[in-house]
Amino acid sequence: MIDLVKAVHEKGAEFRFKAQGFSMTPFIRNGDAITIAPLISWAPGVGMITAFTHPCHQRMVVHRIIARHGDHYLFKGDNAFAPDGWVSRGQIFGFVRKVERKGRPVWFAGGGFPGHMIALVSRWTPVLPALLVVWKYLRCLTGKRIKQI
Repeated sequence: MIDLVKAVHEKGAEFRFKAQGFSMTPFIRNGDAITIAPLISWAPGVGMITAFTHPCHQRMVVHRIIARHGDHYLFKGDNAFAPDGWVSRGQIFGFVRKVERKGRPVWFAGGGFPGHMIALVSRWTPVLPALLVVWKYLRCLTGKRIKQI
């Protein structure tokens, strides 16, 4: 599949396929349609969700960049317990531009400030449990404020 994605990107087009697996839950779910755009004018940064060649099994993986050291990037799935390992810039061939679930676009925190914050949290723990804790805490605070009004 890597060769197919690269061939499509060489023509300047985007590649769309269905996600398989649960490593990027909750932002990308099993069966979501993912659009991978070429990295023509984009520099990979911490927080971006990109497609790359996995350093161990040489297959395409779509995970988030959680750290950078020079021209090497550390990847990890948002719902994974361990990072994938360090990957050179040459092994990254696209970034997630769009995610669709059941034909509708979904927000997926693919970069910018939200992506960067998720990358920082993801360094120490899977994001899903951390998000649940934050969500429950915010819900508790909101509930208390509503009761006081």
